[in-house]
Amino acid sequence: MKPTAPAGQCQNGPGEPLRILGTYPQKQEGLSMQRIPILGGRITWQQWRAVAELAEQFTPDTPLHLTTRQDIELHNVRQADVPVLYQELDRAGLDTYGACGDSIRNITVSPGCDLHPDDFDLLPAARLFHQVLNDQTAGRTLPRKFKISLCGLRDNRGAPYLSDLGFLIQPDATFRVVGAGSLGPIPRTGIDLYEQVPAEAVLPLAAAVLELFIELGERNNRSRARLRHIRERLGDEPFRTELDRRFQTLRKRQAWPSVPLPHGRSGYRHLYALQLPGGDLTAQAALELAQTAQSAGAVLRITLSHSLELYANTPFPLPPSLRHLTDLPCVVACPGADSCPRALADAKQIGIQIQQTAVFRSAGCQIAVSGCPNGCAQSAAADIGLIGRRKTLNGRQQECFDVYLNGGQGQSPQLGRKTETVPAEQIESWLQNYLEQSERREQITRLPNPAAAPDARPARGSGE
Repeated sequence: MKPTAPAGQCQNGPGEPLRILGTYPQKQEGLSMQRIPILGGRITWQQWRAVAELAEQFTPDTPLHLTTRQDIELHNVRQADVPVLYQELDRAGLDTYGACGDSIRNITVSPGCDLHPDDFDLLPAARLFHQVLNDQTAGRTLPRKFKISLCGLRDNRGAPYLSDLGFLIQPDATFRVVGAGSLGPIPRTGIDLYEQVPAEAVLPLAAAVLELFIELGERNNRSRARLRHIRERLGDEPFRTELDRRFQTLRKRQAWPSVPLPHGRSGYRHLYALQLPGGDLTAQAALELAQTAQSAGAVLRITLSHSLELYANTPFPLPPSLRHLTDLPCVVACPGADSCPRALADAKQIGIQIQQTAVFRSAGCQIAVSGCPNGCAQSAAADIGLIGRRKTLNGRQQECFDVYLNGGQGQSPQLGRKTETVPAEQIESWLQNYLEQSERREQITRLPNPAAAPDARPARGSGE
């Protein structure tokens, strides 16, 4: 059975579903979206099959949808079917508590960090965070959502700078910690909090951040209720000072379990990255993937960018229905006007159109398309970000996109720079021109300098 949400956290209005259990009303009357958090993006084939079969049963005409926090969503669920869906997910070992609402959201983990012997497996840490912090907040209302990411040595694709807390493992098994970042209409990336925190201290640190958030977070204005707004109100240095005071107090008050940090396994190879158009995959294709990959001994990882990664000891062929997904560029798009009541633009369809255009296949960059200024596709931090809006251009109101360039994808503090607003009907040609011009500039910079001596060497200290 699903746990009961604390008072004050569940309902968003009379008759609305419980958001704390991952159920959101769609703009279509009588239909809901069900979000299923997959801790660290790791899912067994048995669970993957169960979700695909539930999609066939409850949403036969709607594909599975992946999110930017390693969740799976089922759209177009009849509200009358939601209680039965909860029970079936519970049987599959999938708990939806905290998938939405004012809660600790799904904890993200760098995909594949457990499948490389020179990295650390961070899933045991994510499990411990999930257990201890949810126990700490039981019965206590958070001002808003709270996001945690854990990043491996080989990459920080957990987007730590966009999270309330980002833990980046270091070679000596300590963590660098950043925090108090979030996106939304006015995005701000996180700041450095600690350069080196030992494994036995990360849990009291996270607990201290949550305590600060619960006690000082805004309760009356939801648009100012994230952790980063406390930081903005106090100032960066006073925020760090207040956090450290609470951290040192909690650390001494009780014994805390040390976070387990096993090394990754050897023998696995990264074989495929399947980029899903619009983040969607049909239930039938999901079942075909399971049948092929499981028999080959492969393991599956859900990423944060609308893709699936497959790792195995030996190569194996994909079924024909999935092969084309290995050659698609990285385009992330929120559901947009398809189902979201807040959407101002058809983000998903624009994203799919972009993905199918030849010039984007060789661009080597991430494009993120959001249907409104909430920026759920993390557009403000993408290489190329598009944020939907409605604006009067040339004398008429129309669907448009604000264009942001050169963000750090949440792997650095860099946000994209807003350049201009482009009508939706022109966005594809605008992007194509931009990428072609960028490629020409890169070709020019790659040309050899005829004035350079053939035996020239870089000066000492110049980055040799």
